[in-house]
Amino acid sequence: MPADVASQALAPVVASATDACSHVVNADAASSPQTSAGVPDLAGRVTDTTGIVTAACKAELTRRLASLEDTTGVQLAVLLVETTGQQSIEQYATAVFDKWKLGQQNIDNGVLLVAALKDHRVRIEVGYGLEGTIPDVLAADIIRTRIVPAFRSGHFERGISDAVNALSQHFEVMTQEILAQQARAAQIKPPAPKPVSPIFWTLLALANVVLGVAAAWRKLSWKIFLPGSYLASSVALVVGLPRGTVDAGSWGWTLVFALLLPVLSGVAPMLLGIGLVRSARVRIWTAAIAAVLGVCIAIGHSMGYSVGQVLGAIGSTIAVVGLIVTRIGEPFGVWGSRSSSKSSSWFGWFSKSGSGSSGRFSGGGGKSGGGGASDSW
Repeated sequence: MPADVASQALAPVVASATDACSHVVNADAASSPQTSAGVPDLAGRVTDTTGIVTAACKAELTRRLASLEDTTGVQLAVLLVETTGQQSIEQYATAVFDKWKLGQQNIDNGVLLVAALKDHRVRIEVGYGLEGTIPDVLAADIIRTRIVPAFRSGHFERGISDAVNALSQHFEVMTQEILAQQARAAQIKPPAPKPVSPIFWTLLALANVVLGVAAAWRKLSWKIFLPGSYLASSVALVVGLPRGTVDAGSWGWTLVFALLLPVLSGVAPMLLGIGLVRSARVRIWTAAIAAVLGVCIAIGHSMGYSVGQVLGAIGSTIAVVGLIVTRIGEPFGVWGSRSSSKSSSWFGWFSKSGSGSSGRFSGGGGKSGGGGASDSW
């Protein structure tokens, strides 16, 4: 974490305790006995089983916590109990986190502030996805400087309010820093490679067709010419294609396309050349297809379209027709069953979870990472 970001998060909070959270409670009165130390149900962003937080302060804290989630995606909840019973504050916080499931699922950007008034123990429990954002030393500093001094003097609402302010400011600073880094990265992003001219592909394919014709004419062994065509086409693609042209978004698919391109541009045209010599039917079909393409290219040229645009339009038309035929044949079991999958994108820990300030507050399926800090007052 950059030093300037940490210093901003730990800067003194000026007038952080609003008028709504300025109620003072006697420490002895706040530590009345409790019959149960179990994990309560999630009642909202602020769950108070002790009754020391006024309705006005609870409403103010709820508003600020909802704004924090809307802005950064971080789901922060506050819990006040009399005691954790036989469990330590760390064990109790983990149990609460597991039950409430704070934060988004698979992002785990939840935070829990829990205080046991009778035990004089307080803890900030951090979700697994935020352990790098809220290190233990930062959580301990917030407890030591914001919560403990206020709790010792009976200012429980002020201590909670100050801690919420410190955490909110830290998350907002971190969010702005990450967004700034992404903006800088977008500015220096290398330009996309220019599309390769259709002439390159045409010449490469024609060269392999000629080699296929020569191999069949001279009755040479295909066991030598086909591997040779694959290797020669691979070298031509490596030399002729700009860097980044074959990029499918992942190394696996990129490798597949890199291995298939020499087949489509080298081996297939060579097989066509062999077929032109050995089969009259191949010659007829090739001549018919070439004539159709020639007519389409001529018409497209007269309309102001390039050869690449015409070929692209023909390929897209064939793909659409194939898709339509596939879907029409599906209900009749011609093509088998279709599978589908859903995909989603998160932008890390500051992705919005969507619950926001409207609707009932509930956990998003996040998990605790065991990080955080605890202290006594």
